[in-house]
Amino acid sequence: MTGQDFANVCNPFVPAAGTICSSCGSGDKYANFKWEDTDEKLSEYRRRLRDEAPAYLQHLNLIAAGSLAVVMAMLFAVMNLDRSPAIFAAAGFIAGGVCGYLFLAPELTVRLAGKRFYTSR
Repeated sequence: MTGQDFANVCNPFVPAAGTICSSCGSGDKYANFKWEDTDEKLSEYRRRLRDEAPAYLQHLNLIAAGSLAVVMAMLFAVMNLDRSPAIFAAAGFIAGGVCGYLFLAPELTVRLAGKRFYTSR
């Protein structure tokens, strides 16, 4: 495993439940994989790094999701004032929350932490 796939496994703030075995190609949860050199389970590694992170990084997923959700809700509502702004605001809120949680927060976490997580192994 190399490149972005490896970086995603190493970053405990990337929301994922599991990974794919590089030998057989089957997917499974992190608890069933371990680092070859240390024998540490990936689930324990990710939990340990999350616990060691500063509080603002631990809650960044929620902050990013909430912030983007509010912005998208306002944009969707303003763009659809002539229709039903409440429905479009709700759709924007949900879409923004999901995008913030899945895409924005993991990237911000790496940038704010000032290091790549795979160096902490």
